[in-house]
Amino acid sequence: MKPFVINENQVRAYALGAIGALVLSFMLGYVTGIFISGESNSDLALITDENSVIQEEHASGSNQQSVSNEPAKLTQQKQATDESLAKQQIEETAAAEKLAQKKAAEEKAAAEKLAQKKAAEKKAAERKAAERKAAERKAAEKRAAEKKAAEKRAQKLAAEKKAAEEKAAAEKAAADKKAAEKKAAEQAEAERLLAENDTQSMSVTESSGNPSDDTVTSNNKRYYSVQAGMFASKTNAMSFIDELAEKQFEAHVTDFISSSGATKYNVRVGRFEERNQARELLREFQKSFTSPAYVVITQ
Repeated sequence: MKPFVINENQVRAYALGAIGALVLSFMLGYVTGIFISGESNSDLALITDENSVIQEEHASGSNQQSVSNEPAKLTQQKQATDESLAKQQIEETAAAEKLAQKKAAEEKAAAEKLAQKKAAEKKAAERKAAERKAAERKAAEKRAAEKKAAEKRAQKLAAEKKAAEEKAAAEKAAADKKAAEKKAAEQAEAERLLAENDTQSMSVTESSGNPSDDTVTSNNKRYYSVQAGMFASKTNAMSFIDELAEKQFEAHVTDFISSSGATKYNVRVGRFEERNQARELLREFQKSFTSPAYVVITQ
């Protein structure tokens, strides 16, 4: 069932119809009053003058016919007006219904369009969220791969560092072992020479061009010195003495003729009456120099 809608035009039409009905009612009452007044005047005229009565009757008859025809005409006009109003009302109702249908159709179309727009926006938002989620997952996978690669590189570097440290430690151990073996050999050689000197009471006769040197001792008393080096050149021997002086070691040069007939130059440090004093000096010497050194007996 369609709703009955009354708009402003219909209200205006109803108001005009009501006003017209009131006007018609007023006119009908007015005409009726005239008719009654006319009958009274005609009776009075009959008493005073017959001619006037005839005229009045004739006039009264004309008025009565006019009055009798007037209500029918008014009724027809009212009926026509009512039909026009009813027709206008029907047309206005149809127009209102058509307008309501059009408005409903427009609202429905707008609602459908809005729903489609919201559905498209929802779909776009879901697609965007899926793309963002996929991008985040891809970024997380990339970070995980980079972290794994970094850990692998770190492990590789750690392994290389450890291998290098182990290699360096091994090389150092080998070098230390070699140095220790060399030092032990040198020490053994020094001890051997010292033992040989002790057993054979070796006496080294040296000449330095100064008659007050080792040879000038009473009763061939033995002294102990540190043999720091042996050179074939006196210049090299003197350079070594200068180097020893920089380390606070006082040294001297003595020469001798070797079994091959060549002149050799010994660089010796200190001259002590006790062997332990010479050995103490030897330990101090070995802290500053790596060249072979040992304690010898001199006169």
